[in-house]
Amino acid sequence: MDNSRLSQGWVMVFTAGLLNCLQAGTFFMAPTTLMPLIVKDFDLTIAQASIPIAIGKLCYVLFLIPGGILVDHFGVRYCLSIAFLGLAILTSVYGAFVNTFAEIILMHIALSAFSSTSGVPVYAVVVASWFTEKLGLAMGMVLSGFSLAGTAIPAILAPIARVYGWRVAMGTMSSLLWFVALPLSFFVLKEKPGKDPHEDFTPARATVMDEVELELEDRGLGLNSQEKYLFALFSIAYFALQYQSGCFQENILYFLHTDQGLEISTASLFLSALNFGAFAAKLFGGYLGDMFDRFNMAVILSLFNTAGILMLYISSPVPSLSNNFIFLFSFSVLFGIGYGSTFNALYSIAPVAFGKAGLGRIQSSLFAVGLTGNAVGSVFTGILRTQTGDYRLAFMVALLLSVFTAAVLLMISCSKIARNIREEQYLEQLTGASTESLFGGVSEDFVSVSSFDSVYATRQSYWQKMRNRTFNTFVALRTGYGQNSGGSVHGMKRSETFLNMMRSGLIGNTMEFTGVEDTQPRSTGLGGSRSIGRFNAEYRTDLSRPTSRSNLLGRDPRW
Repeated sequence: MDNSRLSQGWVMVFTAGLLNCLQAGTFFMAPTTLMPLIVKDFDLTIAQASIPIAIGKLCYVLFLIPGGILVDHFGVRYCLSIAFLGLAILTSVYGAFVNTFAEIILMHIALSAFSSTSGVPVYAVVVASWFTEKLGLAMGMVLSGFSLAGTAIPAILAPIARVYGWRVAMGTMSSLLWFVALPLSFFVLKEKPGKDPHEDFTPARATVMDEVELELEDRGLGLNSQEKYLFALFSIAYFALQYQSGCFQENILYFLHTDQGLEISTASLFLSALNFGAFAAKLFGGYLGDMFDRFNMAVILSLFNTAGILMLYISSPVPSLSNNFIFLFSFSVLFGIGYGSTFNALYSIAPVAFGKAGLGRIQSSLFAVGLTGNAVGSVFTGILRTQTGDYRLAFMVALLLSVFTAAVLLMISCSKIARNIREEQYLEQLTGASTESLFGGVSEDFVSVSSFDSVYATRQSYWQKMRNRTFNTFVALRTGYGQNSGGSVHGMKRSETFLNMMRSGLIGNTMEFTGVEDTQPRSTGLGGSRSIGRFNAEYRTDLSRPTSRSNLLGRDPRW
């Protein structure tokens, strides 16, 4: 990415982070902050108070897939603009006209519909299109918008609500949408040029390579057995992590305001501290993820959740909850750090672990699982509070789940895909160049992380990985390479990465790509020679009919 596009990419990151902050502030933080006052105004129980927010989150889950389809069809800018327009109108109505419990529920359902096209999955896809290097930092800055909302929105709305009432506070939230979110979504945020799937082909781009790329993107949504296993672990980790978030984000104000007797403005400071810890952790955690092993960092940082929850019990005999300000503040900061850094790690790992093809659906699915966990945590915690009379048992469940989350993340870190990713990163360091510049003759916009496998097929682990992962990208790499360099090794030699590999001894000789002939790598490094296979008409014809990602490799005896 050149300097102009790099700077433009960071502008998109800041814009997406701010929009994420305003969307999260509208859908998550404003109702959470104002609900204790709404409960008193409508004479509701704590168990009833959690129902509108939980129903809204569950509807959000249901709307995520159709919302993603709308974003794919109409584009990010238009969907975001309409979404924020709808949110602005609804919050204005919420503050001015809602008078019954049923109307509150309907309002949260409507808010969820517009939030489905303005939430984290949309921004994650936009950022992934702009960045490959420093993806963790960029994603962390966007995700930190959620925690920034949790830090700023309660601190802004709670004093206004205490003096003027919750309706005026909701009107304040609406004003931020009208005068900040709408202009940013329509005039500033945009997708990376050349990535719009609906743009018209120019003569320079209307080639066989484009057709192959589009078809591969369409069929690259399937997951092989290893990726399905990893996706299942990700889903469990998302659910457990978000259960803890729902438990505390939606109930900490009731705990402090109702059980501990603090003023709502004072209680909201602890919620702000929790979200500020998450805000800082998402930024710093993204940096750590780029510097160190993301998988191991996720395991270590998730233990901050456990340490934070223990602060609620440590000043008094278990299972009594603390009312000491120091321990309450320590809980807020430590839990915020653990939640924010773990959330960022999971989101920044996904593009690397699953690839960018189908990333929007994968991220949306994981986000939906997380929101389900968040809603379950919120409601179940409220039910336990109503049944037992306090939060001791409810918070203990969250404590046990925090330990379980760390165990699941450890399983993710030990998975085969995680080990392969570590090897890729290590080899990148040895060659001194990224996977995006593997071939001088292939467009950098097309070559993906998966293409990395073919170059290092001489190594045993990469040979096995190529069998288990996608064959289609390998064929596309051959097609694109032949399109741009005539299928000879001369174009490959223009690659800085290839030359560095030659100099460092990773590859002893060259590989000839000759179309229908057998391709034999004459390599002496990293475990001896390995037969890559045969590129012929049979494989290229197979691109035109549906094929699973591993069928060709699994059945063909030549592999």
